[in-house]
Amino acid sequence: MSSIKDANFRNNLISGVNGVLHALATVTLLTSTNQKPTSLNFWAKVFDKSAFIFTRYIAPISSYGSVAFKALKSENDLVKAFIKLIPPIGMLFVGDTNVDAVMGASTSLNQPYDMVVDRIKDKAHLSQEESNFLNGKGENDFATNIKLFFNEFKSMAKDFLHGKLDWWEAGIYMVNCPMILAGSLPILLFGRNDRDSFLSRSMGLLRSAGGILGDFGFLRHRDQNKKTIGVLSTIAALSDVAKRWVKDDKLAQAFMHLASALNITAVSIWNTSNENQTN
Repeated sequence: MSSIKDANFRNNLISGVNGVLHALATVTLLTSTNQKPTSLNFWAKVFDKSAFIFTRYIAPISSYGSVAFKALKSENDLVKAFIKLIPPIGMLFVGDTNVDAVMGASTSLNQPYDMVVDRIKDKAHLSQEESNFLNGKGENDFATNIKLFFNEFKSMAKDFLHGKLDWWEAGIYMVNCPMILAGSLPILLFGRNDRDSFLSRSMGLLRSAGGILGDFGFLRHRDQNKKTIGVLSTIAALSDVAKRWVKDDKLAQAFMHLASALNITAVSIWNTSNENQTN
């Protein structure tokens, strides 16, 4: 029971099972035939459904949901909780094709959030409210924490507009995150089940381009976890582009499995880091 409560063990287990299911789904899918029912076709469907059950429900609830629960319970951090609840809730309203748009909507807000927290951390010695916000003591009320967050966000945006942010450390995320959000929202609002419509292709390309741009920043980061996230997310983003442009449905499905496996692994690493910071 104690192992399940450990963020590293839980997220590694979920992302590992998720990855195996997507691998099995891909292998059986690509080797199956559409000409007549076979046992391989049956297992291809079983693994396909099972893999996306993990990607759309089990992994988001376990990984994102756990961080959101802690943000509400012990930190009074409504902003963080909102960002982390986007995937568990958003997955209910999209098809398998567009799970990347749901994750993108969360990521596009999560990265600026982490940047704001880092800035508050640098000022934690200036006030008790900022210290409470960082230490997760829950001593601030929701209104105080939201005010702290948005005041610091406005300060960060002002620094960006005046060229005061280092590009690779922070400036790049002030560009790529709006790109991700601008690409994800139209799909979530108007093309939740579309794979290769003009809307899903154009907005998906914008969402993935923004993701790859941000991944360059992660690849240059000193933290090994962020480097790993950068590699996994870059391959996933390229797969997300490919799934919308290939004509063969079976090949498109294979790219969807690859992207979903890598995306869940990347966000599990990220959320494990977020959760461990509050322990």
